[in-house]
Amino acid sequence: MTTAYTMEKMYRTIEQLTYDYDNLPRRLSTAYDHGLGTIATKEIAHFGNDIQNDFASIKDRMEAVKGDGSWSAASIQEMTDQEILKIAKDIGDLFARASDALQIKEEIRK
Repeated sequence: MTTAYTMEKMYRTIEQLTYDYDNLPRRLSTAYDHGLGTIATKEIAHFGNDIQNDFASIKDRMEAVKGDGSWSAASIQEMTDQEILKIAKDIGDLFARASDALQIKEEIRK
């Protein structure tokens, strides 16, 4: 997966979290399943270890409950409202940090 495609998937996650009409647990599950959940942890390596580790932590929490259908939906059902909000904020922070890291790399190349 290219860096641009990885960023697009991350942006789609943020967009679905922000602009959908469902409640936060449903938005988070849908956004994860169609965005971050489709990215392998190794695809985040070029953003740096801290970002990769935080990405892996989000994946671990969102895929903690393995079951039929969406693992993220099953995992979210086991979370408190505060945990759901924390993951949504962590995803927003991850996207911002990845964008900053990418911009810094582009400036260094100049």
